[in-house]
Amino acid sequence: MIYNVNLLRKEFRNAYMQQQFSRKRQFSLGVFLGLLAFAIYFILQTLKESVLNDAVPYLLLPSYFSTLYIYLFVSLIFNIVFFISNYEYMTFIEVMQNRWYSLVQLGYPPHKLISSKIVARILSQTAIYSMGYITTIFLSSFLKFPLVLDYFLSMYLVGLLDVVLLSVVSLAASLFMRDIFNARYVVGFLGVAIIVFKFLSNYFSVLKDRALMNDLSNLFDATRSVYMYVIVPVILLSIIICLVRGKQLARVYNPPLLRTLPKLTQKPQGTVVLRHAGDTPKKNRMFEAEAGPTHIIKRRNFASVVTSLLMIAVISAMLLINVVVLAFSYASPEKETSIYGIIPYVFQSDTMEPAIMYNDIAFFQKIDSQAALSIGDILLFKDDAGTVDVASLKTFVVDEETGLANGELDVDILNYPDERFEGMVSQTINRSQVYGVHTGNNRWFGAVILFANTTLGRLLLLLIPAFLIFFYDQIVSFFRGISGEKG
Repeated sequence: MIYNVNLLRKEFRNAYMQQQFSRKRQFSLGVFLGLLAFAIYFILQTLKESVLNDAVPYLLLPSYFSTLYIYLFVSLIFNIVFFISNYEYMTFIEVMQNRWYSLVQLGYPPHKLISSKIVARILSQTAIYSMGYITTIFLSSFLKFPLVLDYFLSMYLVGLLDVVLLSVVSLAASLFMRDIFNARYVVGFLGVAIIVFKFLSNYFSVLKDRALMNDLSNLFDATRSVYMYVIVPVILLSIIICLVRGKQLARVYNPPLLRTLPKLTQKPQGTVVLRHAGDTPKKNRMFEAEAGPTHIIKRRNFASVVTSLLMIAVISAMLLINVVVLAFSYASPEKETSIYGIIPYVFQSDTMEPAIMYNDIAFFQKIDSQAALSIGDILLFKDDAGTVDVASLKTFVVDEETGLANGELDVDILNYPDERFEGMVSQTINRSQVYGVHTGNNRWFGAVILFANTTLGRLLLLLIPAFLIFFYDQIVSFFRGISGEKG
């Protein structure tokens, strides 16, 4: 008998045959995830002198902690996408499709089949996750980071919990979705819900603190976050649901839901081809034939619509960034050009902090010689050597005899590295040299422009839109196909 083997071994072997998913591919995927996390860390390093250093400093540390933290996020996103694209093999939808019905009738215990499926899914994803975690540590070692082992175990268990949670919750949810047309995308909503709950439960504040992660017990401190006290029961409840609900469904035959009417030839229109009498009148179902030829229309489903919208948004955003970068390159302070009266300035200096931070996009309103100025205004001007400069207006210079302003301005920077040097770079300029007044700045936009001006940023922002445009139809067709039912 072909099924007279260990059930867990059969589960692994069947998964490998159906998905062409071998141990070699598990190893490759793990290594790929580690490389991806390491690449993201290097990309973020190019943005270190930007708003990211204030917003997410834990991602920019010269430490294993930063690379591992990035890997945890990469691994979670990968598992969400992996479960969506391989929904039919990663969940219990095969129970709904009666693939276990004959085995159960032959005497195989349903609880063993279910347990084997759960263990196989968790072990397979754990193998990929562990390989990626090891790869990330190995690659980080080349950067000569200080080797601090205290948080290694804590961070590993955090990522492993995500893998187990997503696996068992997806398996449990699949037992309640008989109509699976778009059921696989419930996994995506579950993944988003996990991330949102981490924020709401203050779990990320613990995870991003390297000192707290040195002690595993901090993850179970309810005063810091209740995440663990909610997730662990959810995992246990999901396993119980799988065993109880799965055992119940595996013992009965589940009739398939018909999405389209049967197509008949040489039959009058309206011929009844199937009648199903339910327990109550509300459950009675009747399907009528479609007489005559019909044309197959490819309808857009939820997957293809979402994919199309996301691709259009990504392409538009990247092309817009390229246009803005080109516009900023043309409309620079040195050329005294503006966009609708606004001069954008990528400010690469710390002389005007905290009003303008390093690598902020500063916006200056273009003015003429008659515009009114006020003390404290941050001015854009050209000094006597013709170099573009930015400084704060301190005083209006007045004529000693008349006491009236003589058209000259005393300006100075705001931030000196040492108080002993304060006032050393102050200067007096003529009012006619001023052609812009600071109106505001944007730190996040500055980080985007900073990345777009790097070699890697230029390649990504040009190649990715080109790739998406070229393969648009193929990508949409792929996501339309994986969301359909497979018999």
